[in-house]
Amino acid sequence: MLRKMARTSAVATGAIAAQSLVLGSILILAAAPTGAAFAQSIPHVAEVDREWVTTAEVQRRIKFHTLWVAHHPKPPGAASDQPLGTPSREAVVNLLRRETLSLREARKAQIEIADDEVDREYARLATRMSLTADQLTMALAGSGSDAETVRQLIRAGLAQKRLAARSRELNGWRE
Repeated sequence: MLRKMARTSAVATGAIAAQSLVLGSILILAAAPTGAAFAQSIPHVAEVDREWVTTAEVQRRIKFHTLWVAHHPKPPGAASDQPLGTPSREAVVNLLRRETLSLREARKAQIEIADDEVDREYARLATRMSLTADQLTMALAGSGSDAETVRQLIRAGLAQKRLAARSRELNGWRE
């Protein structure tokens, strides 16, 4: 009789544990954001056709700009009294939107930007900043930005150039 009661108790305890697990899972899933609610839970500043420009992307781009200005206080051809300033958050968001759209248009037009081409441009950028590519990567990390932010900027710039060249070609213009 005691064995039967112990077995019944063990079965009941197992059933209660299983019910608790199922109920807990349901509560977690019900509380988890989905779809638009999930997208709204991500700290973002803008949407570009279902792709988000995140706050982190904006901050990394501003930090890259600050690093660039530290190595190039004046843009080429600028008057000596025209220092580069930190771009506004809105300007950076607009730039990131344009880049996202350019990359999307390039994909639609089957324009591919090879990683080795981006790497070469990254190395050229580092050289213009009197750094090696590795030093630039370390400087970016130290400034709060990262190499991927700059590579995305380069990739978008190359995509924009290729889209413009293709447009001129389609319109019969020569370079």
